[in-house]
Amino acid sequence: MRKILFVTGEYISKTAQNGLCVRFIVDELKKRNVESHILCLEEKVDKDTAKKGIFPIYYHQHINGLSNKLRQLKKFLHMPIENKELCKRLEKEIIDLDKNYAYDLIVAVINPVETAEALYLAKKTNPRLKCVLYEIDPASNRYKYPSNMIEKMWKKRSITWEQKVYHVIDRIIHIQSHKKHFSNNVYKQFEMKTLYSDIPSLRFIEFNLNEKDYHQINAIYAGAFYPVLREPDYMIDLFKALDDINLNIYTGNIYRKHIEELVRKTPNIQLKSFIPQEELDKKIYDSNLLVSIGNKESDFLPSKVLYYIGTGKIVLHLYSDENDVAKKYFEKYPKAILVDQNIDIKANINIIKRKLKEVSTLNLDEEIIKSIYHKNTPDYTASVFEEILNG
Repeated sequence: MRKILFVTGEYISKTAQNGLCVRFIVDELKKRNVESHILCLEEKVDKDTAKKGIFPIYYHQHINGLSNKLRQLKKFLHMPIENKELCKRLEKEIIDLDKNYAYDLIVAVINPVETAEALYLAKKTNPRLKCVLYEIDPASNRYKYPSNMIEKMWKKRSITWEQKVYHVIDRIIHIQSHKKHFSNNVYKQFEMKTLYSDIPSLRFIEFNLNEKDYHQINAIYAGAFYPVLREPDYMIDLFKALDDINLNIYTGNIYRKHIEELVRKTPNIQLKSFIPQEELDKKIYDSNLLVSIGNKESDFLPSKVLYYIGTGKIVLHLYSDENDVAKKYFEKYPKAILVDQNIDIKANINIIKRKLKEVSTLNLDEEIIKSIYHKNTPDYTASVFEEILNG
């Protein structure tokens, strides 16, 4: 049986989106008689997971206090790498695991970039390794339009770092939404080893794709918020006005205190913490309106977009950028309601209420969705990896 080692960030908890993408691909590869092992970064390490082909390394990222300041300083000095010590630890694990299992392919999943740096170091140590970069979140396209010296420096250093790594790695898989960025002349020398795939998170979880009861609308937003890129204010103001719809927000610590202030004394909006994917599936099942917020000035496609589409449920997508990547996907989805955040909330409420009545009667089945978004199925990306294995 052929073996692949995926080197990725958080995986075991099933809350990190890149880790979930890898999980879906692993399931499909298993059907193709390919065994997958996972080298991952976790805050809690259980040594028994090695029996399941999962090899966790303890890693805690400091986001508060002096430790966070030191982390940010290191990141500034070593852009785009944050933790050089982690790169060396990962490199050692890659080499040791390969000695034990003789992998046919080793795949570094970005983000974090430390996985790619570690694979680069391992390949330099052992050129025999067949290595692939799977760039779900590329470093150099983090700032689509750099607006200050730090962002410009990040982009320049990231491109230089990528060129160093690309020269050594055997194959590179980019996500389709970043194709324009990687068509730049600075990457032309790597065209022959470059492939394009898409976010592989479209799947179907035995949802009833025909909605039944719209007397009470229960909405859900599940995802992180970030300054400028994706902020919560408009969504919260919108649902304050849509007070006959219940909204549950599942998110992390970024903007949490700000959101707590915004939703205080707002009985139809509840703020909750991130939960594992299996629990989130149940919450999605009990909801009949899924809320999405587009990224501003970004080529990154949130994997939640495909997850929501795969439910067959109504999706309310908020966008502020006409070039919003998610908007382009939702425009093809029959049960999407697109809301421009540049428009007054009162005007959008009328649009939403009218659209809700229109799309609530639509019936979808899996084959219709799958035909529209074929390249977003885990099966498609698994076939890309199988092609590399056979090459």
